Amino acid sequence: MDERRNQFRGCATQPRLNFPLKLSFTPPASGNYLLLFSSSISNSSTNYATSVQILQNNTQIFVQSYIPISATDYVILGFTEVIPLTGGNAYTFQVQISTGNAAGITYENNSLEIPGHATSPGGKNLLEIVDNTGDLGTTLIINTAEAVGDGEKAVAEVLSIRTRSGYTEKDFNEENPEIGEVASAVCLELNTLPENARVIINTALEPDPAVGSAFQLVTGSSGLGEIYIAYTINVEKVNIANGTHIHCATITMVVSQEWVAANGGNDAVRIIRYDEQSNEPRILETTFVGYDTQNRAVFEGFSPGGLSVFALVGTTAPADTSDQNEKLNDFQTRVIIIFSVIGGAALVFCFFLLFKKRRKRKSNSD
Repeated sequence: MDERRNQFRGCATQPRLNFPLKLSFTPPASGNYLLLFSSSISNSSTNYATSVQILQNNTQIFVQSYIPISATDYVILGFTEVIPLTGGNAYTFQVQISTGNAAGITYENNSLEIPGHATSPGGKNLLEIVDNTGDLGTTLIINTAEAVGDGEKAVAEVLSIRTRSGYTEKDFNEENPEIGEVASAVCLELNTLPENARVIINTALEPDPAVGSAFQLVTGSSGLGEIYIAYTINVEKVNIANGTHIHCATITMVVSQEWVAANGGNDAVRIIRYDEQSNEPRILETTFVGYDTQNRAVFEGFSPGGLSVFALVGTTAPADTSDQNEKLNDFQTRVIIIFSVIGGAALVFCFFLLFKKRRKRKSNSD
């Protein structure tokens, strides 16, 4: 499925974007593809016609005109078409908007959604989030401020660029039925659009020993006590870097309710990040967001440092030993008192025996 909108939404910090309202797409395989387009036209001056047309490889496949009857009049245009495409061939879909108003056209509430495997002007793929089965349906979402153009192209300030993808799943029922089948996803906030970038998610039950020790240390120093790891994801980066391209990330991790209940409940679950470069672990701001369609618990962690190794853990607070210490001290005090009493009684008894023997000797001497 391929989706094109003449509204642009997304997330990041690219200063300005020149876009010719055009989508270049090379399908990976032959088949039928769904092309979607929607547009809301408003605030046009009365009696100035506005025309919208869509071209496929410079051939018109859609056109619609609109003449407003008042300054507040508006119309919503939509186009949905199933188009047969040949795998490996390059296609160009272009939106052309024209108006008789000399002031030109202003694009508002702009959002552009493009597949991550779409090609850049240099002919390279943009970004794919994958696991061992392949691409997870990566979509790039770009938001911009108002775009001003002449119907052929427009220029706008980029407000944000973010990604959306599906879940990678792993079944651990054989290794640990309490954990069961888990799922994970990453959502990126980007500073700029990469080229030929891949984010690879690898899921495992246990981290490397050094990483596991670091997780234990950070939770211990934070007063969370011992941790119990459900599973980990090691997120590899190819042609994309934290800071340079990735502004921040949201990590979603899903696990069975049985495991959550056995490890402290929803409030005790955390997502921990380990940074391989700095060798520093960090407990992420973790939110329980609810249950999925399989009644598994869903947790989100905000990672301002980007991608690395993550673990979903249950935490337990250290046991409060103050009451036990008081009881122990009280027991020791009582033992000392008892021994003191017993010792005093034994001493009196010894004096009594000694006194009795002396009286007996004295009476015998008489």
